[in-house]
Amino acid sequence: MASKKGWNPYLAGILTGLVVVGSAVVSAQLLGKSQCPDASGAFVWIAALLERLTVPEHAARQEYFQQGGALWQVMFVVGIFGGALLAAFREGGFKRESVPPMWSGRFGENAWLRGLVAFGGGFLAMFGALLAGGCLIGCGLGDVMQLSLEGLVALVLFLIAGVLTARFLYGGRDYPWR
Repeated sequence: MASKKGWNPYLAGILTGLVVVGSAVVSAQLLGKSQCPDASGAFVWIAALLERLTVPEHAARQEYFQQGGALWQVMFVVGIFGGALLAAFREGGFKRESVPPMWSGRFGENAWLRGLVAFGGGFLAMFGALLAGGCLIGCGLGDVMQLSLEGLVALVLFLIAGVLTARFLYGGRDYPWR
């Protein structure tokens, strides 16, 4: 049975801190915008690895391979998947739904509309990350852990944007997490 309680925020914070320390130990890099622009680099690294395996002579001439790989990014993406899997098991399993109840209560059961809005939101998030030179993890969490004022400002702006977006999409109705 799934619980509605969720994770203890203190435990989640401690685990996040351990991930940062672990990433610094394993990869000799801290999470942060300047050192690691985004987790999407994992997919670039995997594609580059496939290129190295299929056409090694071409890959050897590419500047990307001269700089070394970004294995930490692959570990980061695998960790996101593993953490989500752990959280799903802890909370009671999986539930397949194409339209979440909160969405359908406001906009109806149209899965295509939900997908289009999700795609548009993802596009805007990636465009914003491109403009900012990093994503929420790098600009917000990683730089704040390094006591960067830039990171703190970015994190506050991310939170404000999230609250405004939620208010815009779902209005003033009662939220299920209250």
